[in-house]
Amino acid sequence: LMGGLARKALTKALTRLQKPNAAGVIALELDKDLTAHDLRRSFTTFLSNMGVPFDIREKMLNHKIQGTSESYDHAIHIEQRKAAAILLADAYDNPLELLPVTQEEEDQQ
Repeated sequence: LMGGLARKALTKALTRLQKPNAAGVIALELDKDLTAHDLRRSFTTFLSNMGVPFDIREKMLNHKIQGTSESYDHAIHIEQRKAAAILLADAYDNPLELLPVTQEEEDQQ
């Protein structure tokens, strides 16, 4: 998910955004600290809400598939991962698409 960015680099960047700089300004004020894990969790939740299958989300997070599938399924699902990335990028243009559908909205459809 984070490409070639080292985990420590992302953690350091998130920390810097959430702590006062030399001028005392906090770039990212939140109720609680934001971590790389929070970003990964949000990423997979958004994709799940948009209907991206579990195995594709797991591949995008670079999770190792467990069990028998680990032995037999060596597909990298590049086309499905591309499609999911495009879907997410398009949703960034309309952030409301990233919000989960409420039961009321679902009933109206």
